[in-house]
Amino acid sequence: AAAAEAAVKALHTEIFGDPASAHALPADGQSERERVFTSELHFDEWRRVACDVPKELSLPNMTGVCLFGKYGASTHAGGLLRLWDGATGRRLAASQQRSELATICAYGSIVAVGDVAGAVNLYSSEADFLPVRLTAPSKSAAGRGG
Repeated sequence: AAAAEAAVKALHTEIFGDPASAHALPADGQSERERVFTSELHFDEWRRVACDVPKELSLPNMTGVCLFGKYGASTHAGGLLRLWDGATGRRLAASQQRSELATICAYGSIVAVGDVAGAVNLYSSEADFLPVRLTAPSKSAAGRGG
């Protein structure tokens, strides 16, 4: 048991650094053993994904793609934006834009697409892939630094 604990401690130090250093991880409530096992499980998931046979997705005329969480989003010639299931490739939603799409990016549940006219449109993957409306801060709030 002592040898196993020493091995976990050594692996924890190798992955996360020396706990006594100034660059140590902040306390997250996990023991060294839990943190190492969690890290190894996540790494194993990536290892399996890398070994999977690539899936062919029926996404004609694709001009851009972004994978995020369990979803994928893609842009297509003619201004088409698609949201699809990252595991199966099944289309979940689509949106037709007026201009050709030039770029795509996702963060969390928000997908941002830029078009050739210079507009950036935001969509939420959690709200039926509807456009997200942002409101500018009022002039009085902006004057207060907020």
